[in-house]
Amino acid sequence: MALAYHTQKSQKNVLDEIVHIINQENPDVFAYAEISLGALRNQRFNQHAYLTQQLAKTHAEISASKYGQSMFTLLPFHAGNGNGAVSFVPGEISPHYLRHSRKKLVVVIKTEHVTIFSVHLPLVSADRKAQLTELVELVNECHGDVVVCGDFNIFGGINELEYIRTQTNLQLAGERSYTFPSHKPRIELDVFLYRFHNPDIEPSFSVVDATSSDHLPIVLQW
Repeated sequence: MALAYHTQKSQKNVLDEIVHIINQENPDVFAYAEISLGALRNQRFNQHAYLTQQLAKTHAEISASKYGQSMFTLLPFHAGNGNGAVSFVPGEISPHYLRHSRKKLVVVIKTEHVTIFSVHLPLVSADRKAQLTELVELVNECHGDVVVCGDFNIFGGINELEYIRTQTNLQLAGERSYTFPSHKPRIELDVFLYRFHNPDIEPSFSVVDATSSDHLPIVLQW
């Protein structure tokens, strides 16, 4: 969401816009990256807490540091930076930290029908490759339907995902869907990958025209 250096009032205004989008789309699960959990640069304002307070009754929600138990959680620029998710259907949400890179959080959402891995991969190409290898392990440990989604930061193009797709049989939902920057999208960074046991299920992928964040919101439906 990247609402750094804004007043609390302006942060609330943007978050209210995001709540409006959530209510309009009515998803079962909503996941996000780059939210303040009380960061200094956001005037110690907990955006996750405000967001969840404005939403209708939820079954599960989580916010967690992107860095795990590392020194980065103590540094002024990094402290309070997190990702999170909300589920409006029964399920469990938990953090999983990958081994490679400093930004290593994967939010794992398990519902009755699907396991979702929400990711925010690093900017460094070598780190992304290492984390994608770890994600292969996580996906292949799942026996039910799986979705891997989020900001993959694939500045090298969609071909960066070839390894994880071939090793897991994940399919790409929606191609050439530019989402960044939101005011004039020209880069494909935000992606949904899926693996469903029923081959007749083909999800629909859509991009929401909203500039509340620096990335356009995306929706996967099936």
